[in-house]
Amino acid sequence: MAHTDDTVLYSIDSVLYKHLNHETTEAEERRLYAWLEEREEHRTFYFEIAAIWSAHKTLSSKQLGERCDAMMRRLNARIDADEAMRREVKRRVPHGAAGRWLRPQWRWSPSP
Repeated sequence: MAHTDDTVLYSIDSVLYKHLNHETTEAEERRLYAWLEEREEHRTFYFEIAAIWSAHKTLSSKQLGERCDAMMRRLNARIDADEAMRREVKRRVPHGAAGRWLRPQWRWSPSP
């Protein structure tokens, strides 16, 4: 059976998808490498797709979200400690002497 360009492209797309998910068989890997060797445009396309895929996986990672939330909780704890220290200094320093460095702080809240 003769393959049209659309059939080859479709099968390469499915092999690329499987490759990026680490689900390819040895035969599919050989087919992908042969396709990459055919033309510079194929390699350019592959590396662009791989970069986008990697960025997507990184940005949508649940683990990344959990790490960001943990980092922000630590930051909030430091802000709380800093605010407590400033309140203590303000309580001990006569009114007006603490001056301009006692400014309100921002607070970040993690998304639910």
